[in-house]
Amino acid sequence: MEKLIAKGVRRGDVLVAIGGGIIQDITCFLAATLLRGLEWHFIPTTLLAQADSCIGSKSSINAGDAKNILGTFTPAKTVLVAARFLDTLDEKDVRSGLGEMLKVHAIEGPDSFDRIAKDYPRLLTDRPLLLGYVRRSLEIKKRLIELDEFDRGPRQVLNYGHSFGHAIEAATDFAVPHGIAVTMGADMANYVAARLGRAPDSHFRRMHPVLRQNYRGFESQRVPPEDFFRAMGKDKKNTADRMGVILPGDDGRPAKVLVAPDEGFRAACKDYLEEVRSK
Repeated sequence: MEKLIAKGVRRGDVLVAIGGGIIQDITCFLAATLLRGLEWHFIPTTLLAQADSCIGSKSSINAGDAKNILGTFTPAKTVLVAARFLDTLDEKDVRSGLGEMLKVHAIEGPDSFDRIAKDYPRLLTDRPLLLGYVRRSLEIKKRLIELDEFDRGPRQVLNYGHSFGHAIEAATDFAVPHGIAVTMGADMANYVAARLGRAPDSHFRRMHPVLRQNYRGFESQRVPPEDFFRAMGKDKKNTADRMGVILPGDDGRPAKVLVAPDEGFRAACKDYLEEVRSK
């Protein structure tokens, strides 16, 4: 902000973000707050940004160790997706994007998830196939955004995997990339739902192989339980005495639920982190 002010930024100026989610969040936040609003455009360069965060208008800024606690709803005027940027990414960065794609297809329903899971082994090598799933991921998210632009109801299901995933990121000092943490978080949500009797164990077992494949290499990353629960306690969806989490139900479709952070919930989380995710 200080640099833009020093450069003499004016209301007619336009901000252009070229990069991934962090550049997107910073630019969106600046556009929303500087001079009470500037126009901005986005050219996403990561698969995660191209397939997920580039639409939806949210900026999310950390404050201390509280993740995504500051932000606005300020959509980009234009989003330009250039697939050639994907050639610059490491495999783990591609898998980070695939994590968000797996998430949104799970939200669409078991059939949608099973289709992308079946094609998962080809997504790293078949660019046309990958781009088809990028477009489908954005179409699924677009429908939810249009139902609930300001994230007060149906859109919150897009946080599937995120309450657990954000806590994993924070507890590991961000050693786990965001989309991979979300993959692990979705797997964890399925396991916790089964342990709490909300969803059948078969749902967890059906999805676990491809989710585990996507977070491979991070399954042994230590996640200190107390740091994890401390981060979970700062989630924006929480109430005074309940954890607001997205868990699947009997039909395999995720929905927001409020759960007590009691011993049963904590034990399920701890078992997943210390034993289940590496199997």
